[in-house]
Amino acid sequence: MASELDKYRLDVKSRDIREALEAKLRRIDTEIDFAVRFADALGMETEWAPFISEAVKTVEAGDPDRLDDTVRRAEEVLAPIGQKAKEYTVHCVGHAHIDMNWMWSWPETANTAHDTFYTVNNILDEFPEAKFSQSQVSLYKAMKTYFPELWEDMKEKIAAGQWEVTASTWVEGEKNCVSGESLIRHMLYTRKWLAENLGMAPEDVKIDWSPDTFGHCAQMPSIMSKGGVTRYYRMRPHKGPRLFRWRAKDGSELLGFRETDPQWGYNGPINHAVWECFCGYVKETRAKDFMYMYGWGDHGGGPTRGHIRQGLELMTYPIFPKVRFSTTDEFYSAIEAQMDSLDLPVVEGDINYIFEGCYTTQASVKFANRVSELELPAAETLALIGGAACGMEYPFGLFEEAWQKTLFSHFHDIFPGSGVKATYSYANGSFQDILTATSSVKNRALRRLAERIDTSQIAKEFIADRAGDSMGAGSGDTGIINSRVRVGGSVVTNTLNYDGFGATMLSLNGEAAEPIMVYNPKPWKRTEVIMAKIWNKKMDPSKICVIDPEGRRQKAQVIDSGNYFMHDYHALLFEAKDIPALGYKVFAVDDCPEPLETPDAVTLSDIYDQDLQGFSPSVAPEIVLENKYLRVTVSKSTGALTGVMDKETGYEYCRDEAGIGELELQTEQGNGMSAWTLSHIVSRTLLEGGTFSIVHQGPNRATVRVDFECGRSFVSLETSLAKDARRVDFRVRTRWLEAGSPEKGIPTLRAYFATAFAGGTVTYETPFGWQNKEQDCQEVPALKWFDLGGEDPAGSEYGIT
Repeated sequence: MASELDKYRLDVKSRDIREALEAKLRRIDTEIDFAVRFADALGMETEWAPFISEAVKTVEAGDPDRLDDTVRRAEEVLAPIGQKAKEYTVHCVGHAHIDMNWMWSWPETANTAHDTFYTVNNILDEFPEAKFSQSQVSLYKAMKTYFPELWEDMKEKIAAGQWEVTASTWVEGEKNCVSGESLIRHMLYTRKWLAENLGMAPEDVKIDWSPDTFGHCAQMPSIMSKGGVTRYYRMRPHKGPRLFRWRAKDGSELLGFRETDPQWGYNGPINHAVWECFCGYVKETRAKDFMYMYGWGDHGGGPTRGHIRQGLELMTYPIFPKVRFSTTDEFYSAIEAQMDSLDLPVVEGDINYIFEGCYTTQASVKFANRVSELELPAAETLALIGGAACGMEYPFGLFEEAWQKTLFSHFHDIFPGSGVKATYSYANGSFQDILTATSSVKNRALRRLAERIDTSQIAKEFIADRAGDSMGAGSGDTGIINSRVRVGGSVVTNTLNYDGFGATMLSLNGEAAEPIMVYNPKPWKRTEVIMAKIWNKKMDPSKICVIDPEGRRQKAQVIDSGNYFMHDYHALLFEAKDIPALGYKVFAVDDCPEPLETPDAVTLSDIYDQDLQGFSPSVAPEIVLENKYLRVTVSKSTGALTGVMDKETGYEYCRDEAGIGELELQTEQGNGMSAWTLSHIVSRTLLEGGTFSIVHQGPNRATVRVDFECGRSFVSLETSLAKDARRVDFRVRTRWLEAGSPEKGIPTLRAYFATAFAGGTVTYETPFGWQNKEQDCQEVPALKWFDLGGEDPAGSEYGIT
């Protein structure tokens, strides 16, 4: 009723009188608007309509010179509504959303946090009734490290109860595309840091604070509840109940609250949104307590004096809910006390989808995370084995720092790929630190284990008693093969090739055969074709053999020979059979006294189109990779699989009309959030006519490659089949230089796996679980595997993982 109030706006020169006048007008305007919305929320429109109508008439007929009297009389009319409203409480929770390295560098993030917390600290001094809540332990650690004086002030506010810690995770991070182990490590290292630096117990922080996270996997209630978290706060995606019980498959639950402010979300002032959101919330939930987040954010800021004064003003309104400066703990505790009287909806499954483009944007940071998540547990396991077997001291601090760097990169603008160049310079630099930690621990543990192995009993006739001259050959070599790729007419280093994240291949160089310890980091027995390097030995590649612990010999497949910083090497493939879980076997490598006549375990052969006359074998359109179990046909033009046959059952996995692993260059319609969203595809071009080559030709592994020049970019698709393998390995390398624009659109590279399974259900890995979904072309956040369910003629279920 803003227009009806204009007559009260007199020409007053005194600022104090004018502000008091505006406050009175704002008060009655708010109260009447609230009364209308509150009546609707409680279904009391009919009962309360006379009160509201009479109050409006009182204001319309009021004397402009007697505004105080008019407001008092209108509030007396509305008193029954005000009395009911005071049964409800609005918890105003101050917060500062600080995006880690979103559109800026880490130094800017740290200084933004400092300036925000410095301001908040002063506001809490000025307004003792105010309170503040803050997430992300990484920010607390930064303040302690870089701004120790401010950190001491923050600790005082935390101890006094004015500052609430809402950090149960290292950052407000990704919840779909990181491993379950990572989600647990978030809680572990956050709880540990809070205990060591603030004396806080796990039960002191019960909330998972994830307002801006781009989706939430179905296992979150199970994972978080086992770490002492019972409450969840989110905003995205903008759907679902506002107050709910989120239940996992195992029955674990979190009490969830969805941010409801449609304009400001979690980054707003205290204004009309308070009562608008409150009334919508009460109408839906019937709960007596409501949480309203306020404070500027994204680039920090937090609550202002203006916000606090607005809150204090609302506290004086008689026709309004009770308003208090509060914390998340006070709000959730109030709701938990009402649970018996609330019939809250139960949400089961994941809470998705939003910003599906982030599942694939910025491949480098996603690759770095995947490697970190694999290498850290592997290195930790080896460190434990090294301690138990060799007395190696466990490097707690090194692992903790490496995990913290990994967890930091999970932030919801870093991992998803919605950052800038500085974002990923920092993330990729951290990745190198992580790899240094894991590879050094693996080196130490494996070498100490190797020192204790008696190789004298392994193929005695091949192991020399006298050491050779080249001890130390291969120092620091990580085993990278083919780390350089050809782009057009030049050879460039593939800077994103992190193949060498294992132990280095240092030679001890016996005079004759070389002993090689093969370690299995997995908790199950494995047989794999592996790669090893032999240094400074004048061997005939055609005669190199590998001897297992029982003295059996196999022909080695030499895949590369060369020189690495003044040392010659042969890189070879051989089958390491039945390596025990978390155990090892020792093999010996040497020249065989006579050639081994063994059939190739995997073969290559060309396929010719019989309908083409005069077809030259050199231009056969397809090639076959075949081992004991699989017959794989590869197009030399596209690199895609045109046939994958299970030789035991005769089942064919490929469709007739499409190949598995076809690469397409697509152009999405230009949009302003291309890192986040997927747009309409306006063009599709199949990558074909590539340059075909044979990389490995058996006997232990066959690999073919098709190279493409795609605009300014280079794309390589490798297909490998190993001895006795029941899987086909794909490897896509790219030097991607395509740039998009709103006018030209967004260039995108996609791989298509068109199998014989039509429709049906897809099952894909999620953190500590899996998700079943009908195949409906929805982009989904799968981790390391997905299974396309279908039925073959024999009635068995097959899948691609």
